[in-house]
Amino acid sequence: MSVTVVAHSVCLPEDAPEAPRIPSDGAWFDVREHLGRRGYRQLPLPAQLALAAVRRLSPPDGSTAESTAGDRLGLWLGSSTAASHCLADLDGRILSEGTESLPPTGAPYFSVNLVPSRAANDLGATGPSVTVTSTGTAVLDAIACARRALALGRVDEATVVAVEVPDGGQSRGRPTECGAIALQLRTGGAGGHVRTASAFVAGDPASAARLVRANLEPTASVPVLVVEPGGSSSDGPGPLAGALRLVEAVRDGDDLAVVVADPSGAATGVVVEHSPVSTHESDPVRSMTP
Repeated sequence: MSVTVVAHSVCLPEDAPEAPRIPSDGAWFDVREHLGRRGYRQLPLPAQLALAAVRRLSPPDGSTAESTAGDRLGLWLGSSTAASHCLADLDGRILSEGTESLPPTGAPYFSVNLVPSRAANDLGATGPSVTVTSTGTAVLDAIACARRALALGRVDEATVVAVEVPDGGQSRGRPTECGAIALQLRTGGAGGHVRTASAFVAGDPASAARLVRANLEPTASVPVLVVEPGGSSSDGPGPLAGALRLVEAVRDGDDLAVVVADPSGAATGVVVEHSPVSTHESDPVRSMTP
């Protein structure tokens, strides 16, 4: 079963470079400009970015996407930093001002599962709402989980939102990024077809990345962008930048594979292919050791 990107959006600074590096300063995001003047200021930054990305969703060819019944529409949010960002904000308020300072609209976000809730309401999605917080690979893990749900027939349409935000230094050497990217996936159709794979080799991210690349089976004509852990913080791509490259590939009609590896030994890959579509169907690889 083929899974196709039918719409996408990017919520990043207007002057964000096409190069892998994405600005980590969230000061560029003016909630009033992106979401309106009322009702959104108290939402944590990850929730604001996710909502803005969902509202910007548009088909690559500019057409109007057909609607899907809410109970057959799911939302997957992937973020390695949203949980630490929300908890750091709550902790800071409590330590400096006490629990009475917590706003009723912000306090519930001690549960990171609420981050995509406003976006789900906007979409009218009453199907699965899943938050993926795996360290380093969450951005692509969310795409892999959504693709599997589509392949199993659990939903007819899946919206995937990749969000990364400043996390108070918890990244441990990985790139700090700030922004959101959304992909709308459906089964069948024309355009960018998506396949995914993942693997885990304890403590050996390089081996895990090789397993993912082998399972994706990219042809010689499909370039592969590998996001390495840790060392990419200075000049290499981060997970969100990898997702941005996937969006650019969909826009341009190019083929591209992105593999993200995490220091723990986890790796996830997503390949976007245009016609002719490979008949190879790949589900996430089970955890394994060499």
